[in-house]
Amino acid sequence: KDMTNHSYATWDTPVEKGMIKYIVNKDGGNYSKVKMVPSGDNSVVQIQTNADTAWIYYGWDGIAAKVQGVPINFFKFKDIDPVFDCYTPVIIANNAFLKKEPETAKKFLLACKKGYEYAIAKPDDAAKILIQQVPDLKSSEKLITKSQEWLKNQYKAEVNQWGYINPSRWNAFYKWLYEHKLISKEIPANFGFSNAYLAK
Repeated sequence: KDMTNHSYATWDTPVEKGMIKYIVNKDGGNYSKVKMVPSGDNSVVQIQTNADTAWIYYGWDGIAAKVQGVPINFFKFKDIDPVFDCYTPVIIANNAFLKKEPETAKKFLLACKKGYEYAIAKPDDAAKILIQQVPDLKSSEKLITKSQEWLKNQYKAEVNQWGYINPSRWNAFYKWLYEHKLISKEIPANFGFSNAYLAK
């Protein structure tokens, strides 16, 4: 509700704006009094210039604000309505590829699993490896290190197996999208995701 009478940096997409409208109104605010401004490339810079609020990924933008000493008032959508406890970002694949090369997909996810579990166990080392592989990130070393330190508790949050998707979380979000007319066709339950390629 605190977004009422303030500006929001938008990507101008229907689902995004539909979610913001729902969140603001459900929390007791007035979406019609939220001024939309175009989103820029850097949320931390934007909230200090031409926007009061922005949609961020805390593991990067939120940590960046903290590192730069920029005070922010952060909230999670899922704390206002659990229907938004969906997965983002995610790893996607082409269906034709999965059908043709299921073992390759499994090996890829196994490699990802090992990488993420290494980052969970050794976040500082993971940050150093990232910077070694992408030298342009050297100037952001403090941000990357702090980000990995925070993310280590998120990579397997609430699950024992890395990569596992709880079907009920996606299905609830699918249903919400359809009920709020943000999509024209209802998405079938359990569509668009799979746990079948994860290492057992």
